[in-house]
Amino acid sequence: MRYAAVLSVLLLAACAAPRAPQVQTVPEAALAPHLLAGAPKAELERAAAPERRIAFASGYEVWLYHVPAPGGAAEVVVLIGPDGAVRKTRRREPP
Repeated sequence: MRYAAVLSVLLLAACAAPRAPQVQTVPEAALAPHLLAGAPKAELERAAAPERRIAFASGYEVWLYHVPAPGGAAEVVVLIGPDGAVRKTRRREPP
């Protein structure tokens, strides 16, 4: 009886565990033409709004996107310069 109670508590705790947040993906074909160095950020934003934006006092911005990839969603990070143009991009595949 005691083991059944402990098992019940463990099963309930497992059900209440937080789940990984779902990311919003953007088709890679929509982003690809706008990820080239020198592309204006306005065009990139028209193609797809970023999931997250980080603005720095220096005028630089970092935009985060997720694109579908085998095994999950790949992370695409875009560095935008103070002039409003794409400077660099980085893609990280899902584990």
